[in-house]
Amino acid sequence: MPKTTKRILGALLALAFVPVSLAVAAADAAPPPCPGPTVTGTVVGVDQAAHQVTVDTGAGGLCTVPLGVSESDHPIVELLGRYFGNVSLPALSDALADTRVWVVCPTPDTCQLAAADDLGALAGRVTAVSENPDGSFTLTVDLNGQTVTLTTTNTRAAQRLQAALARLHVDWQLTDGAVADASADIERLHDDGLGFGVIVKLYAMAAESRADCQTAAPPVSVDCGVSVDELVAAFRSGMGMGQLFKLYGKPDLLGVGQVRQAIRAADEINDSADDNDAPVGEVPGCQHGHAAQHNPHCTTVTPEADDSAGANNANDHGNGHGNGNSNGGGNGNGHGHGKP
Repeated sequence: MPKTTKRILGALLALAFVPVSLAVAAADAAPPPCPGPTVTGTVVGVDQAAHQVTVDTGAGGLCTVPLGVSESDHPIVELLGRYFGNVSLPALSDALADTRVWVVCPTPDTCQLAAADDLGALAGRVTAVSENPDGSFTLTVDLNGQTVTLTTTNTRAAQRLQAALARLHVDWQLTDGAVADASADIERLHDDGLGFGVIVKLYAMAAESRADCQTAAPPVSVDCGVSVDELVAAFRSGMGMGQLFKLYGKPDLLGVGQVRQAIRAADEINDSADDNDAPVGEVPGCQHGHAAQHNPHCTTVTPEADDSAGANNANDHGNGHGNGNSNGGGNGNGHGHGKP
């Protein structure tokens, strides 16, 4: 099926399916803002016009989180914010669409995945995927406000759905009730004198340290990992990049060019997967899995359900295809130095 046709069908499916729980909430009263300094749950709604998402926190019910908006027009700030930001409205919207499936239920206990044109097919949204001892998978599906379960032996489809659900799970720190836009912080750091190459390294180190904590064997210390703020403070106190690498590990991404390459490669691979229905391969900068949790550009499986379901450089020099910025002075084809 041509990629354009797939996207049109996906858009129609997204429009056709509106969870009853959300529709009722919208009709009666909009979900309240998420309270507290943090919010953990699953994104169940995306409003790009209002720049906010609706999160199902489980027992806490539904609540909304506005997303901070960066007003920067600097292309590198936008690029790094897109990559290192732990939230992206388009990515969340795509992930939400990727959890939608067609289901037929001859009886309430015999539901199964279907194609959109199957007789009696209904649009549903997968809310959970669990693997069974025999290798099959149980899918929990929100079907027009009613929860049904079904079993599939299609490993590939189940893995794609699991990947989409993982991208919808959030554990956010809130600032004044909102999720900060990484672009704003990156722009502030650059305005304060940090080169883009340094910023890439610090953000990559922090992201990989978080990923290492998530995969560490229990018990895991509550202060496991290192934050961008902690790394910035250490760097400004005089600690060299080499010392930081020894303490926290040398990240895969070391410059703006590699970030650009990672995003370009992910976009090309996902386009190819749309055309060929092939699994997505490894993307530069995603080897440690940090972006699978925090970034939409490093998914390791195609987000689309199957047919049945509907350069290492540690010297702070610029790196890549121009605009490689760090501690020097300008742009260039992989040799430019950044802002002092």
